[in-house]
Amino acid sequence: MPSRLKGHVYSLATMRFCLLSVVQAHTSYRSALLLLRAHYGMVTPCVETVRGWLLRLGLYLLQQVPHRRADWVWIIDHTLQWGTARCLVILGVSQAHLREHGFRLGHADVCVLALEVVEHSDGDVVHQQLTALAARVGVPRQIVSDHGADLAKGIRLFQHAQPAVIDTYDVTHKMACLLKGLLEHDERWQAFVRQCAATGARVRQTAGSFLLPPTLRSKARYMNLEALLNWAERMQGLLTTAGNRQLAAALEMPVPAACAWWQETFGWLEEFRSDLETWSQYWELVCRAEAQVRAAGISVTAGQQYRAALPRPRGQDARVPRLAEQIEGFLSAEGAKVATGQALLGSSEVIESVFGSYKQYVERSVWSEIGSNVLLVPVLLVTVTTELLGRALQAVRGREVWAWCQEHLGKSRQQRFRQVFGKTRAKKAEPAAARVAGNTSPEADVAGRRPPAEAAAERPPPAEAAAAGRPSLAGKVAA
Repeated sequence: MPSRLKGHVYSLATMRFCLLSVVQAHTSYRSALLLLRAHYGMVTPCVETVRGWLLRLGLYLLQQVPHRRADWVWIIDHTLQWGTARCLVILGVSQAHLREHGFRLGHADVCVLALEVVEHSDGDVVHQQLTALAARVGVPRQIVSDHGADLAKGIRLFQHAQPAVIDTYDVTHKMACLLKGLLEHDERWQAFVRQCAATGARVRQTAGSFLLPPTLRSKARYMNLEALLNWAERMQGLLTTAGNRQLAAALEMPVPAACAWWQETFGWLEEFRSDLETWSQYWELVCRAEAQVRAAGISVTAGQQYRAALPRPRGQDARVPRLAEQIEGFLSAEGAKVATGQALLGSSEVIESVFGSYKQYVERSVWSEIGSNVLLVPVLLVTVTTELLGRALQAVRGREVWAWCQEHLGKSRQQRFRQVFGKTRAKKAEPAAARVAGNTSPEADVAGRRPPAEAAAERPPPAEAAAAGRPSLAGKVAA
């Protein structure tokens, strides 16, 4: 692979640096270009050029048709909804890979089988999407999902035609549902959450703001129970002699005053000591189930293994053993779908990890919506090398990305904005004196390009360029 592709100004190494800055370092496009300019003193491309490289690479990866297999495991979920659309993502991994490498999946272990951007999704739509994918890559052995209403119905409809397909409920989401059933109507838990919120508001603008309780996210809040429990345990740890001294030093006040402040601000935690012990046992049971499934998958004996490894319950709260029975029942029910002597994937956390990286990218953009940026998802699963990037840019042109977007996406918010208001008004030119004083040109852009006139003056004629062994500008345009 040459260091610079024919028809391109920048080397593959430069392109790779820009893409890695955006995809792995989570910088903005402009920050990536500033880094390139600051560290290497290079004339940098514009933002849209780098974005074009990324989209071409993503489309290339999406178009790589995987081999038809009879042992596919599909991991499916919808992204969050940005704007009016959301995207069904289907990741694939073979059972042969799981047997060889285990059930703890990373991004590099899976591939993107389908990206379907929709403004409306229900069971029938999901069924159609699954059927179309099966015709292309083969019927899967197993489908793992969070059992959202539309996904669950779509999988059931798919199973009517393909009854051998195993539908597996992701263990993490099931555990969250069990916790929700216990805590959503628990008056003590609701009182504890209210006290945490009130305490946060009270100390936020004080010297004790470093002790703020964590805020539960509105979405999947019962999957984040650990943060509040850990905070409460740390606060109670400050009641020790060593804790009192450390708190007093941090607040820069005498120890007695620090103790009095703690009692006034966090003394209410003592009322919840027994409740915190019960909730901690809930969390231990849930984590034990998740750890087992991540390590060994789902099998016929999963419920029995879980029961055998349980410690003796602490305290007299009947809800703790009841939760253990519910978890054992779930593992046994999912394991009953698996043939004796086999184990299947039981967690879809890899797709949640991919969504987390994708979310960071989407929320950095001015127009936070699902559009052509979905082509980033396949890029998140691979190691970007110069060889891969070279193959992708040679195989996919910008016009092909545009054609794919026209076929699979509707008008973006930016396109609708421009349809109503037209393109953004051009910036006013600076006075000539200011340009001379600042040694700038109205034709130079923020990425550090030289003005075209200056660059043209330094560029040798085509004949001299050819003699020097470099392609001329005319040759690049022709290519």
